[in-house]
Amino acid sequence: MCIGGSFGGGNMFQSNQAFAMLESYSQSDIKNESNLKDLEGSTVIYSYFEKDSLFTIKSVNKKDITTLNAKGKKEKITKETFLADSIMINGEKVTEEMLTDELNGQSFDYYKPATYTGEVQSIKDDVVTLYDGSEKMEVDKASFLGNAKKSPLDGVGWIFGIVMAILVGIVIIGGIKKIAKVTDKIVPFMVAIYVISALVILGMNFSQIPSAFGEIFGGAFTGYGIAGGMFGVLIQGFRRAAFSNEAGIGSASIAHSAVKTKYAASEGLVALLEPFIDTVLVCTMTALVLIISNGDQGLFEYGVQVTQGVEVTSAAFESNISWFPIVLTIAVVLFAFSTMISWSYYGYQAWTYLFGRGKMTEYTYKFIFCVFVVIGAAAQLQSVIDFSDAMIFAMLVPNMIGLFFLAPRVREELAKFKAAIKKA
Repeated sequence: MCIGGSFGGGNMFQSNQAFAMLESYSQSDIKNESNLKDLEGSTVIYSYFEKDSLFTIKSVNKKDITTLNAKGKKEKITKETFLADSIMINGEKVTEEMLTDELNGQSFDYYKPATYTGEVQSIKDDVVTLYDGSEKMEVDKASFLGNAKKSPLDGVGWIFGIVMAILVGIVIIGGIKKIAKVTDKIVPFMVAIYVISALVILGMNFSQIPSAFGEIFGGAFTGYGIAGGMFGVLIQGFRRAAFSNEAGIGSASIAHSAVKTKYAASEGLVALLEPFIDTVLVCTMTALVLIISNGDQGLFEYGVQVTQGVEVTSAAFESNISWFPIVLTIAVVLFAFSTMISWSYYGYQAWTYLFGRGKMTEYTYKFIFCVFVVIGAAAQLQSVIDFSDAMIFAMLVPNMIGLFFLAPRVREELAKFKAAIKKA
């Protein structure tokens, strides 16, 4: 199962998200296309405004506007925000000149920004038909030309996969470690930039942090969260947590077991820091940035499955720091590369346990590993996640059983380490 995990979460997912980030960053406007018919079959991202809710204006003051939602709840909105948002009254976009007492009692529609990622099925007359795999969307050609984007990398994920596979192969098969050493030095630097950027954004929006935590807990224990049942929420949480930090699946222990130390418990305590830093700190900061940047639910809609991965994170950071997608693109590719190398080691240890050591078995595993790099880059994200989740779950079950039986030994090793500390 560790072999499958190395092919899935440690390999396919990394190459998939690295390519997705490159594809997202390289998007350009459709209006630059000379022949629209060539777009049929291509994947595009169409930006538009969709009707979100109906409000009633209670009062208009010099600085703000008091509104009532459908449930009668009052909300104060500054004039700047009101004008910046897509507000329609009687089908007409609200302008500053219209913001007078005469609007009191008027109802208005609020339109929130949204995106639709799908394949161009057909372009006929003035209508463009898009399909995202679940439902079709027909849009006006003029609107499509002005608001759709397409990446020149669309459909060439396999080429990116081949390039990554060659680079990974050079390191794990060719034994050229210089590339890996350079990556190992750059990745921590990129992670530091990511964390600092997240902290800067959170600092800029410090007042919104409490409400962001409120969204997290509210989503977990009420409304959307409990819609799937308590156990459904727990299962989904465990899936994403295991995917994030690999705690309990037995992969990280392969790397830690190679460390030379007098007391095994000391390395175990070091290993405990990994899920804390990865999930409790970094993932929480990312979640807060996503929620704060999603004030109008323009990035994603609560309660609806998000079909994109790292692209959503990139958009959230970009809304606060315009140049950040460049950094994130480089970081994701480098992180994917270094993670693939690490997981190739994990999977190879399991492979040698089953098939023994030797040049033939070694090259067979590493060749298959590189093939999965290409598959991951070319496959759909959901398919990759489903396969990765299955492999990680298959690793988790036997590992947790083993941990249960080895608990007394762990307690014994920890006692030895504590005793040694007291003597020191």
